[in-house]
Amino acid sequence: MTKVVEVYDFIDSAIKSRKYPENTGLALKTALKLFEVELSNEEKESIDLFKSNLDRIYNEVFQKNKSRFSVDSLATYKSRVNKAIGDFEKYGLDPSKMANWQPKTISRGKRSPKKAEETILPPSASMPEIPALESRINFNRVQITLKDNTRATIEIPVTASSLEVKKIITILSSLYEITD
Repeated sequence: MTKVVEVYDFIDSAIKSRKYPENTGLALKTALKLFEVELSNEEKESIDLFKSNLDRIYNEVFQKNKSRFSVDSLATYKSRVNKAIGDFEKYGLDPSKMANWQPKTISRGKRSPKKAEETILPPSASMPEIPALESRINFNRVQITLKDNTRATIEIPVTASSLEVKKIITILSSLYEITD
């Protein structure tokens, strides 16, 4: 049974062997520490249990840190925890896999402005039916009445790209466990 502590050791080893840049490794460890505070003793002793409870743990992390961090930041921390655990499971348990690991190098450059056609969702994207849609200058406003007669409102700029809309969907999905 693998422990959360072993993921920290894996990250340190990945930094030393230049598999992770130092900043990336530190960011992964910071995210792991944020989540580790909420772990039970059993979850600290088992990566599998940690992974299976990650959504519930994220909800606790979110509730306790929503005044300190933005929703985007907390979603980023969750994705970093997923990356650290995924890489650990893939490369950290077998030294030969670690030695042969060739991480993808990402070079960041100056961003170019988005093209107008990128703002349209592809026809294959399945979107849920929106109950009420009210247009406003430069915004689409979606207002949904919930079961306790409260309302949820989302305003999305008409210039939002499909990537930005997917980001909104991902953030909303990460806040609540969705079951079909």
